[in-house]
Amino acid sequence: MLNYQDFAKQVLPTLEQTIEQTMGQTVSHPTLKTAMQYSIGVGGKRLRPLLLLSTVASFGTLTKASYLPAAALELVHTYSLIHDDLPAMDNDDYRRGQLANHKKFGEAQAILAGDGLLTVAFEWLSRSEFDAAIRIKLVALLSQAAGPSQMVAGQYTDITTTGEKIDLTTLETMELQKTAALLQSAILMGATIAKVDAQQYEALTVFARNFGLAFQIADDISDFESGQDTAEKKATFATMLGLEAAKAYLTQTLTKAKTALNSISGPDLTLLDSYFEYFRQVR
Repeated sequence: MLNYQDFAKQVLPTLEQTIEQTMGQTVSHPTLKTAMQYSIGVGGKRLRPLLLLSTVASFGTLTKASYLPAAALELVHTYSLIHDDLPAMDNDDYRRGQLANHKKFGEAQAILAGDGLLTVAFEWLSRSEFDAAIRIKLVALLSQAAGPSQMVAGQYTDITTTGEKIDLTTLETMELQKTAALLQSAILMGATIAKVDAQQYEALTVFARNFGLAFQIADDISDFESGQDTAEKKATFATMLGLEAAKAYLTQTLTKAKTALNSISGPDLTLLDSYFEYFRQVR
């Protein structure tokens, strides 16, 4: 089985083609489409769709049908970044080295571009070539992860506690909602497509939750080491715990994720296991 870097080289061209073609089929307003495509096209690791596709490949056969749900997931992630950058939220002028959507097109236009990405994502899920039960489950997983019980709730906590002192439990809950939930949904959407059994699904849930949390801890550590979060006075795992304690917490969280993944017997999980390599640079 490939590692995730080699897997990405294989699947990303088809993913990008799926996004471009389906956007052309489902978004008719030319300037709105341009604003939506702008933020989709400014780069990024495509980690969430890669996790979905990797899970399908690990537990079943990866076919072209899986790419549309993966693309929908990336649209939801991109919408969240557009809205995060807005003046009323994080007020960032740049994203991945390029002008943020609202700086490129205007604030109102950016809000609508984000709205468009969020809503059309669910249209794409409804168009996917799976039976109704799977499509309904995919819609449920993605809407729950992106909605007011998870990502939106985490974002709300983030903006309403900025500058305040919060405890570790509040921080962890916020990051599980704001960041980990969408990463978890990627893996569980893949598990749903692959029709894993109940025990495998339970183990993947634990793996995905801890992997998602570890992703945020690692991001906090990288920002702390670059001086970004200390300058912005944000509550993060690194600013709250200190650098070495945050690295230890990252190791503990990754151990939980790896233990859950290793508890699954049967399929070759080399590909999913290779995603732990992502964290080597911050440990």
